[in-house]
Amino acid sequence: MNSKESCDRLEEIIASVGCAVVQGTGTSMLPLIRNSTDRMLILAKKDRKPARPDIAVYRRGDRLIAHRILGTEPDGTLRIRGDNQILWERVPPEDVIGTVEGVYRGDRYLDFSSDGKSLRLRKLWISPLFPRRIVFAVFNRLSPLYRRENAFTRAQREEEQT
Repeated sequence: MNSKESCDRLEEIIASVGCAVVQGTGTSMLPLIRNSTDRMLILAKKDRKPARPDIAVYRRGDRLIAHRILGTEPDGTLRIRGDNQILWERVPPEDVIGTVEGVYRGDRYLDFSSDGKSLRLRKLWISPLFPRRIVFAVFNRLSPLYRRENAFTRAQREEEQT
């Protein structure tokens, strides 16, 4: 199955069922959504119109992209950018198929609408560019020092010890 067929099938599932859980890949939404470890809960765009600071899921070519909504242009076009990106793009609202409501990280579910840490991150990532650069620089310096051990690395370490 090629990626166009996968995207078409996923869009059908989201439209018919109303939600889907999808493995996130890529680094554009770090640190909120982790590459290849977090599974995103995507809810269909039904009655509610996606707005700032929601994470919109939209189609770009043969891929589905999840990026944060920064605002709306006067013509209704959405300004969207990944949390780990500098440049933003314009997306027509009809291209948006749903929003990311939270992620499954290991055996935990992080609800973006009620989790205090993700609410603080949302405010930080939609702030002007200059404070974001400072945060990125500090985060990149400190992340190796405070990197948390996930289940995979823990299992590897235990296997090496035995």
